[in-house]
Amino acid sequence: MSDDSPFVFRFSTLEDGQMPNASEDDPVRRDHLKHFLHKAGFDLERSNQLSLAHESGIFVLRRDGSYGKVAKTDGVIVPDARQVWGRVVVMSLADCFPVFLEDKVRRIAGLVHAGWRGTLAKIVPSLVELMVSYGSTPHDITAIIGPGIRSCHLEIRRDGCLEAFIKKGYGGEEFVHSEGELYFADLPAIFMNQLRSEGVTDAIDTEECTFCLEQKYPSFRRDGNGNRFAAYIGAKT
Repeated sequence: MSDDSPFVFRFSTLEDGQMPNASEDDPVRRDHLKHFLHKAGFDLERSNQLSLAHESGIFVLRRDGSYGKVAKTDGVIVPDARQVWGRVVVMSLADCFPVFLEDKVRRIAGLVHAGWRGTLAKIVPSLVELMVSYGSTPHDITAIIGPGIRSCHLEIRRDGCLEAFIKKGYGGEEFVHSEGELYFADLPAIFMNQLRSEGVTDAIDTEECTFCLEQKYPSFRRDGNGNRFAAYIGAKT
């Protein structure tokens, strides 16, 4: 984000080490996360870690809220940066996308974890609508789409998964393309469509694919293991 933003949004790479999920006690991975947060002046002990459910639940970060794990939650909103200086909320990912939204005018921001299930559950529009309920206007919101698995490798099954895309209105060629008998989904294209539908027109896509960039990001689809990168939103002190 820009220097005048009260928020910090970051995602790690393999150079930062493997990152833990919210329920993991691996001391090496937690040490990686500790050092990653410390680079921007944040403290792991003053953090919240989201235990992801691949749905659309969004956690509200408040001044009097406790630290630690937040169960079955796939996003966070910070209604007022001034009330939570120095706090940070972290999630771990392997192919799903971190999507960050910020309204610098009213100092409101949020971060969501969006895989294909959360995308179809409309977690990105849900965050926009929640920000609006706290006073944002869509034309003041900027979106950043982080790294994730792109349409070059996000294969979806014909039975069940493809039907879910079609049922939710995302079965068109701009969202799903076929290569022979295989189907591939373009989640960033869906994010952009959802954002426009909510009136958000300022959106930046990093255009990074976790599957393709094997020297930079872990990928479950590529590697089939439990390695992850981290993404966080924090309020500057």
